[in-house]
Amino acid sequence: MRGVSEPSIHTQGSDQRGKTRARRRWLRFGAPVVLVAGALALLVHFGPQLLARHLVGTYFRGLNIDTSGVDTLTINPWAGRVAVGPVAFRGTGSEADAEGAQIGRLGLKIDYTALFRKRASVASVVVEGIRLDVHQAADGELSFNGIPLRQILAEQAEADAKDEAKEAAAEVERAASAWGVGLDDLELRDSRLVFTDHKGGRATIDVAELDLEGFRTWTAEDPGSFRLQGSLNGIGITAEGTATPLSSNIRIDSKVDVSGITISRIEAYTGPLGFSPSDGTLDLSLTSKGAAVFPDARVDADLEARIAIQGLDAARSDIGAFKIAGGTIALPALAFTYDGTRSIGLAGTADAALDGVDVRVTQGTRVAAAALRADIEDLRVALPKTGAVTLTARPTLALDELALGGPSIEGTVATTKIALSAFSFDPAQVAMVVTGTTAMNAVDLVLPLRKPIRIAMASLNANADGTELGFGERTLLRGPVAAVADGVAVSVAMKEPTPPQPPPALRVTAARLSAEMPGFAYEEQAEGNQVKLAGPMAAFEDFVMTTPVAPGFSLDVRAGRLNFKEPKFDLHDGATLSLVARADVSAPDFSVAYRQDAAPADAPAALGTRLSTFAFAIRELNYAENGSAMTLKLEGPLKADRLDVALAATADQPEATVAVTKLDLDLADVGYHEEPATIDWHSKLDLAMRALDLSLDKGRRASARVSDVRLDELDANAKPQIAFERLRLGKLDANLIRSKATAAAAPAPAKESKQQPEKPKAKDAKSAPRWPPAGMPAIRIGQLAILDGAKLTVSDEAVQPPRKSTLEIRKFALADLDSIHPQRVSDLRLDARLDGAPITVDGFGAIFKPKPDFGLTARVNRLALAAVSPYVRPEIGLDLVGGTIDVDARAGAKTARLEGELKATVKDAAFADRPGAGEDAISRSIGLPLNAIVDLLEDPDGTIDVVIPFEGDLASPDFDLSQVMWTGFVRVLRALVTAPFKLVSASVSLLSGSDQSGGAAESGKAAFTIEPIPFPAGSAALDAGAPPRIKSLVQVLKDRPRLHLKICGIAAQADLGAKPAPQAPTPEQTAALTRLAAGRMDAVARELTAAGGIASERIERCPAPVVDPSDTGGPRVAVRF
Repeated sequence: MRGVSEPSIHTQGSDQRGKTRARRRWLRFGAPVVLVAGALALLVHFGPQLLARHLVGTYFRGLNIDTSGVDTLTINPWAGRVAVGPVAFRGTGSEADAEGAQIGRLGLKIDYTALFRKRASVASVVVEGIRLDVHQAADGELSFNGIPLRQILAEQAEADAKDEAKEAAAEVERAASAWGVGLDDLELRDSRLVFTDHKGGRATIDVAELDLEGFRTWTAEDPGSFRLQGSLNGIGITAEGTATPLSSNIRIDSKVDVSGITISRIEAYTGPLGFSPSDGTLDLSLTSKGAAVFPDARVDADLEARIAIQGLDAARSDIGAFKIAGGTIALPALAFTYDGTRSIGLAGTADAALDGVDVRVTQGTRVAAAALRADIEDLRVALPKTGAVTLTARPTLALDELALGGPSIEGTVATTKIALSAFSFDPAQVAMVVTGTTAMNAVDLVLPLRKPIRIAMASLNANADGTELGFGERTLLRGPVAAVADGVAVSVAMKEPTPPQPPPALRVTAARLSAEMPGFAYEEQAEGNQVKLAGPMAAFEDFVMTTPVAPGFSLDVRAGRLNFKEPKFDLHDGATLSLVARADVSAPDFSVAYRQDAAPADAPAALGTRLSTFAFAIRELNYAENGSAMTLKLEGPLKADRLDVALAATADQPEATVAVTKLDLDLADVGYHEEPATIDWHSKLDLAMRALDLSLDKGRRASARVSDVRLDELDANAKPQIAFERLRLGKLDANLIRSKATAAAAPAPAKESKQQPEKPKAKDAKSAPRWPPAGMPAIRIGQLAILDGAKLTVSDEAVQPPRKSTLEIRKFALADLDSIHPQRVSDLRLDARLDGAPITVDGFGAIFKPKPDFGLTARVNRLALAAVSPYVRPEIGLDLVGGTIDVDARAGAKTARLEGELKATVKDAAFADRPGAGEDAISRSIGLPLNAIVDLLEDPDGTIDVVIPFEGDLASPDFDLSQVMWTGFVRVLRALVTAPFKLVSASVSLLSGSDQSGGAAESGKAAFTIEPIPFPAGSAALDAGAPPRIKSLVQVLKDRPRLHLKICGIAAQADLGAKPAPQAPTPEQTAALTRLAAGRMDAVARELTAAGGIASERIERCPAPVVDPSDTGGPRVAVRF
C-alpha cells in the first residue's frame, strides 16, 4: 500500500463505486425476475402435484369412488418423478368392498430429455403392494373391489364422444409425428390380484417380483428382459427371459417354471371337477429359444419342456381313473408353429420315465405298469382350425409288469418293448395307426368272452404294418400283423363258467407260434366281439391241444410242426358264438389220442391216431353255439402219406392197430348238430387208400392187408343211414387166429322139434311183423367189389386138432343193395376156393321190400369134410376124418315166402368117435360100429347123396336165414349118422322101430337094431319066418360090398321047456344048449354064403354062443353090422 501512488488510489475508489451502482441496478431489475421465477418454480413444483390430487379426487368422486391416500401423490417435475402411495379405492354403493383396492407404492421416473427426441421414455416404474379384487356378476359384469366397471366405462365413453372429433383431427398429426415409447425399468413387488367368477371360482395371482427392462420402440429389435416370480392359487410360477414385443417380428427367449400344480388348486377357480381322489402334483418347466411372432399372427418357437409328476392319483366317473407314482415327461426339442388362422403344429422329440402307472377308463378297461419308459422321435401334432387333430411319431416304449384289464382283455406281461417306425393318433376316434415291432416276455392274458380264452406266452415278438388300434367307445385292432411267440399255452373254456368249479377247457400249447396276418382284426361291436384273421401263413412248433370230450375222457392232438397256409378266421362272440374258418393245414407228423383221465374198469379203451405228412385243405369250417345248441360244419380234402390208428388193450379187448398208406379223404359235407334232446349228424365224403393194414393183438389174433381201397360218395347220417356209390378193394390178404382162451362159441343150430307147430295166431296191424325191422339203418350200396382177389387164412387153435383153412376169393361183387329204394334189384356174385374147394354164389333180389323177392344159388365142390369136422362135431357127435362133400343150394323167395333145398353128395366119408367120449360111444348110441355105419351109407361107388328141403316166412320176426342154412348143413351130416337105414334100399322090416327108428336115433332116445333070425325051441332048423329076413340081409350085403355082418346064436329059456326051470341047468343041459346055439349060427351062415352068395369072410361069428336060461326073447340068432 505504501508503495502505491496517488493516482492509483484514486482509480481504485472510482471502480468500487461503479460496482456498487451496478449491483443496485441488478437488484432493482433482478429481484422481480427472481420473484417471478421462484413463483413459477413453486408453481411448477407444487402445481401439478396439487392439480393432480384435485383432479384425481374429483374424478373418483364423480365415479362414486371413495379414495384415501390420494394426498400422497407427489410429482417432481424437475427430477421427472411421480410417486403415490399407499392409496386405497372403494365404491360407495351396496357392492362396495370394505377393504377396497390398494396400491402400497407407485413410483415413476420420466426422462424429459427424451421428449426433445420425440421419445416418451419412462426411466423406471416401481409398484408395490397392489391389492385388487375383481368380481364377475351373474350377468358377466365385472367390478373392482366393489367398483362396477360400467361406471368407469360409461364415463370414459362420454369423454371419448366429446373428444372424437379432436381425435380424428389429431390422427394424421400423430401418424406423422413418429413418437417413440420406451420403458427402461419396471419393478412390481408384493402384489395380488384376486378374480372371482360368477360361479364362485377364485383365481388368486400373487406377484412377488416382476421386472421389465429395456423395452423401447426406437430400439425395437433390441430385446428387453423380464423376470417373474409369483403364484396362481398357490401354484408357483417363475419366468425369465428376453423379448422384443415392440418389434414387428416379436422374438422371445424365455424359461418358465410352474410348480405345485394340483387338482385342488385348479378347482379353487374352476370349482369342483368331480375328481375323487384328486391327489398328486405336477411341476412344469418350459424353455423357448428364438420364439417369433410375425405381423400376420404366425408364431414359430423352439421349445424345451419338462413335466415332473409325483403321487398322482385321480378319478372321475365319466373319464375313469389314473395313477402315476412318480416320473418325468421331457420334450427336449419341440418346434411350435401357429399359422395365424388357429391352426397349431408341434414337431420334435419326447421321452418319459414314469413309475407306478395305472389308468382305468369308464368302460372298465385298465392299463397299468410298474415302470414306463418312452423315447419318441419325429413327434408331430397338428391342430387345424377345422378338422381332426392328428399326431404322428416314432416312439419306443418299454414297460415293466404291464397289467391289462377290462371287458376286452385281462392279464399281465412281465416286460414289453414297443418300437414303432410310424405312429399316428386320432383323438376324436381315440384310434391310432402303427407300424413297428413289439416284444413281450412272460405274457398271461385272458379274453373274457362268454367262454373265456386264456393265452400265455414265454415271449412274443410282433410286427405291425399300418395296423389300426382303437380304444374309444369300442376297442378295435385291425390291420397287418406278424408275430412269433415262444412257449405258447392257450386255454378255451368249453362251457360258460359256473363258479366255484372251473369249466372244462380246451388247451393248446406250442413251443413257438409264427404268423403273418395282413387281415387281422379285433373289434368290439354292439352285438358282441369279433375277431378276424387272414394271412399267408401261421405255424406252430411242438403243437399240443387237449380238450375234454366226455366225462373222464379227453382228446389230445399233437404235431411237431403244424402249418396253416392262407388261413381265414372269423370269430364272433355275441348272443350266438360263431366261428367261420378256412385254411390249408399241414404237418409232417400229426397225432390224435383219445385218453382216459380216470376211467372206470369197463370204460372204452384209449384210441390213438398218427398221420405222417398230413395235409388238410379246409374249404369251410362253420361252428356256432346258441344257448345249449351247437352246430358244426366241415368241408375239405385231407391227405396223409400214412395213417396209424391204435386201440390200446384192456381187460376185455386186445390191442388193435390200423395202418393206412397214402390216405386221400375228401369231406364233401360233414355236419353235426346237438341240442339237449336231440343229436343230428351227417357225413358225405370220398375215400381212397393205397393200402390198409389191420392187426389184432400184434397179429397174434388177426391181421389183414387191403390194397387200393376206393370209397366213392359215402353218405351217412343219424337217421340212421349208410349209403355209398362204390366200394372197391384191390387185393385182400387176411389171417385170423382163434386161440383157446379167446374162442367164441360157434352158432348154435336150431333145435328140431317133433311137435306139430302151433297154428299162428291172428295179429293186428300194429303187432304184424315188419321188414326191414325197426332200428335197422337205411342202407344203399351201389357197388361193392374185390378187384384183385382176396385170401383169408383162418388158424383155429381152439379145436383139436388145431385147424388151418384158407379161403381164396377170386371174384366178389355186390351191386344195388338198397333199402332206401326197396324196389331195386340187388345182384351178388362170388367165386372162391375154400382149401382148394370151389365155391360159387349167384343171386339177385329185392330183399328190402316189405315182402322180399330173391333168388340164390350156391355150389361147393370137393370140400374136405375134415375141414368142417371141428365145427359140426358138437352137432353130430363124432369126427369127420376123411371124405369130401359137394353141396348145391338153391333158395328163392316170392312175396317173402322162402323155398329152397340143399343137395349134398358125400364121397369117401370116414368117421371117428370123439376123443374122451368113451370107446364105441357112437356104436352104442346108434347100435352099429363106425365101420358098419360107413359101409352101410356108401353106394357101391363110395358116395352118399342127401337132399334136404327148407322153407320159411321171411317176414316172420323169428326167421333167421343164416340159422336155416347152418341147420340144414348140420342136418345133412347128422342124417349120415343117425338115419343110415333111410338111405338104403333094404327092407324096412330090418329096423326095429320102422320109420320111427330114425327119429328116435336123432333124438338120442333109442339105438338102431336088426331083427334077429328066429328058430323053433329046441331046434337048429330055420323058422318059417327066417328066409325073408335072410334074403333082406343078403340084399343089403350085396348093395354095400364093404359091409360085414356079425351073427351070434342064442339058447333061451324056451329051449328048456314050456315053464321056467326051477333051478339052474345042469352041466349036461348047458353043454347041449351051447351045441344048439352053435348049430343055429351054422344054419344062418350057410343060408347067407351058400344060398345067398355072400363071401364067408364077410360073415363073422361070435366067439361063444350065448346060453341064458332067463332070456325070454325066444331062440334066435342075433345079427348086427
